[in-house]
Amino acid sequence: MIRDLNKRLRKLESRLLRELSEEERFSRKLGSFLMTAIGHYLGDLKPNEPLVAGYARALGYEYEHETVDALRHNQPDFENRWARAARKLFMKFGVDLSTADDGEFREALRRMYAGLPESRRQGVPIPS
Repeated sequence: MIRDLNKRLRKLESRLLRELSEEERFSRKLGSFLMTAIGHYLGDLKPNEPLVAGYARALGYEYEHETVDALRHNQPDFENRWARAARKLFMKFGVDLSTADDGEFREALRRMYAGLPESRRQGVPIPS
């Protein structure tokens, strides 16, 4: 009986999400911030509109569900659209991602954050 319980416990523990590394946490926060910035600055996001609507427009999708489907299915086209939008966003802030150093990158993030309306800052990590 104890052996069965140990076996079940190991099975349950294997299903638990592993703890993210510091780099993975940072990457997720940065991705969340960039999604907000892309939706706001490039997607003509309206004040009471969901973020995904502006994000979809910025990536060139007609409908929000197209964006979600592309993201869920890991479509290569989605990655290309996202990369194009990210380059365009940083260029809007005077930063060429292919030549920018760490300081320029961080300063652009700070300016993006400062330009977001208060309603869009809620839940968005502050870039450091």
